[in-house]
Amino acid sequence: MKKKFIVKKSSDFTKIINNANYYKGKSFVIYIKDNNLDYSRFGISVSKKSGNAVVRNTIKRKMRSIIDDNKKNYQKNLDYIIIVKNGFLEHSFQEIKESMKNKKIFILLLIITILLTGCTKSLKDGKEVVKNPETGQNLTQNILCRPTDKELIKIYSKYEDKVDLGSLPDCEDFKINTGHDEGLWTNVFVKPLAWAIISFGKILKNYGLALIVTSLIIRFAAYPLTRKTAMQSELIKQAQPEINRLEKKYEGKNDQESMFKKTQELQMVYKKYNINPLSGCLFAFIQIPIFIAFFEAINRIPAIFEDSFLGFYLGTTPGTAIGQGHIQYAIIVIILAFVTYFSFKMNSTSSNNAQTDMMTRTMTIMIIVMSIFMTTALDLYWLTSSLFTICQNLLIKRSKKI
Repeated sequence: MKKKFIVKKSSDFTKIINNANYYKGKSFVIYIKDNNLDYSRFGISVSKKSGNAVVRNTIKRKMRSIIDDNKKNYQKNLDYIIIVKNGFLEHSFQEIKESMKNKKIFILLLIITILLTGCTKSLKDGKEVVKNPETGQNLTQNILCRPTDKELIKIYSKYEDKVDLGSLPDCEDFKINTGHDEGLWTNVFVKPLAWAIISFGKILKNYGLALIVTSLIIRFAAYPLTRKTAMQSELIKQAQPEINRLEKKYEGKNDQESMFKKTQELQMVYKKYNINPLSGCLFAFIQIPIFIAFFEAINRIPAIFEDSFLGFYLGTTPGTAIGQGHIQYAIIVIILAFVTYFSFKMNSTSSNNAQTDMMTRTMTIMIIVMSIFMTTALDLYWLTSSLFTICQNLLIKRSKKI
């Protein structure tokens, strides 16, 4: 491994660890943080409890070998600090290698990559995030195009060292290849989505309508996958009585033979109703990056926040607006709460499951709280997507194929 790919200074270790996301494995902890470089760096620390210097060096060599074998799984622009726990050598080399390729780590790295690679950067004055005094919106530093609102331009002009408005295009002139290379995530997802929203905004003369149309197009494009997910949910509801009987039949039986029989009988139920448990999770993995991409694109297009839809300013958060006496913004939160609850309720696999009901209520409360502090633009996207889900599920319920 070349020297430039290695983190050696203890001060760098401390800085990364104190500001990083992390994942805990059986024999190690991985800390991950963006480094604003065009390559990855790795640091390895081995506990003295693992053995003497010879043993610790052996562990480091093994870890470097594992890193080299898994290069394709690591995203550029990130620092990785690997803290090796005591007992590392109790696991075989293959076990550790497989652990490094564990799906949980892959998902974690995917999410961290999405959040850190070309992500939205808040404009800060020292440690304080700069806000628009009128809307309460946190201003974005790495905006994709130039704002037109005079007051907003005045605010950004105070931070010329961080935001060069002169080098940015007008939002109406923004193109997918505008600006410098910001990494795979921004180039493939955020910029094309931002361009689509701006394009529809120019055609429809309103960015609120543009968000709705873009959301619907994406949902229609993903319909084949979401339909399968919804159909699986309905099939599980049909199979639920038999699944409940199995749960009751094997209640309290934790021996290996009973667990094996239960698994076999459960598989027979799934086969009878043509259920594929994994397909029900498919859209969840797609929806998360889509939501984050929308969040990124919306936050980085000033023109959206300068517009309004049905009298609601898209850059204003309901919480700020209500605090300023604009009670009408509570309508957004109320509608979003109702639609979200109804959507979750329709997707629940059992109407008589107390745990499922509790989860539905908890998730609804979380969305309500988030909607208060999200901009109206993002609330509009979530509302459109949820209404599409409800309509889709109602159509599937009435389908003769179910």
